[in-house]
Amino acid sequence: MAIVVQNGKALMTHRRYKEPAFQWNFVSGEVEVGETPEEAAIREVREETALEVVIEHRLGDRIQPVSKRHMHYFICNVVGGWLDLVDHEENTEVAWCTLDKVYEHIQELAQIPDGMYKPLFEYLDRVLTKAPV
Repeated sequence: MAIVVQNGKALMTHRRYKEPAFQWNFVSGEVEVGETPEEAAIREVREETALEVVIEHRLGDRIQPVSKRHMHYFICNVVGGWLDLVDHEENTEVAWCTLDKVYEHIQELAQIPDGMYKPLFEYLDRVLTKAPV
């Protein structure tokens, strides 16, 4: 999973099909044969959003409680490209989201036992902009 942050907002995609419990999420995908998880994260961002990113650091990994997939979490920085919805088959929308919008989009995760990966949300709480009150 690539957590791309720019100007106090996180990049999120709206999936065409629920996977398996949520539609809005961060860019993620499968590691292909011969590819490292880091390379997969960078490729998935490019294929889904047209942005070029670099890995800032690895946040961690775990077995996701719903999908049972081994997830690797990477904090990424944009180094090129322009945001565009490239993968129309998988996604219907891409957006830069404030902290409030991130939590609104993934509220379903709060209903899933251990659904929220705590290091990710601790990171987002530190770096994302909250909506003006």
